[in-house]
Amino acid sequence: MKKYIIKISLFCCLVIAIFMVTFISVNTYIEHGDYFRIDKSIKNVIIGPSTSEQAFNDSLISETQNLSSGGTNYFYKYYQIKKVLECNPQITNVFIDVPNFIFNDKYNENIYDAVYMHFKYPNTALLMNYEDNYYLARNNFMEYLKSIRNAVMLNVRFLNLCINFNTSLIFKQQFCHIPIVS
Repeated sequence: MKKYIIKISLFCCLVIAIFMVTFISVNTYIEHGDYFRIDKSIKNVIIGPSTSEQAFNDSLISETQNLSSGGTNYFYKYYQIKKVLECNPQITNVFIDVPNFIFNDKYNENIYDAVYMHFKYPNTALLMNYEDNYYLARNNFMEYLKSIRNAVMLNVRFLNLCINFNTSLIFKQQFCHIPIVS
C-alpha cells in the first residue's frame, strides 16, 4: 500500500510539474511576443465595460482604438491596458469609461467569482503579478486552480493560431477572446 501511495504521489507531482512548465513556457512566449502592438497611427485608446464598447465606434473617431469589452472588471482590464501602453509609446490619451455600477460592493466580488474567473482570468493571467494571483487564490482557491488550467489551454490555442495559421490578429482576438489588436 505504501508503494502505491508513493507511485500515485510521484505521478501527481509529475503531472503538476509538466503543467506548470507548460504554463510558464507558454506565458513567457506570449508575454515577450508582439501581440499587443496596435497601429502606429493610434494615439488614443478607450477602455471600459460594454457601455463604452457599444457607445464608441473607433472607425468614426480618428486616431482612436476602442479596447472596451463587455463584462470586464477593472481589476483584469488594468493589466491589459498596462501592457498595451508599454508596447505602444505613441499612445498619448487613455479614456476610461467608469459607469456608476462599478462602485457597488457586489461588483468587486465578481473579481474572484467562479464564472468571472473562468471567463476573464485566462485572458490576463500572463500579465498579472504574484500579489494579484495570490489575492485571487486566497479568495477562491478551487476556482483559481480551474482558471489556471483554462489559461494554459487558451494560451496554447492562441499560440497554435499564431504559429500554424496565417490569420489576422483580429481573428485571433475573436477566437481566443483576448483583447489584442494589430
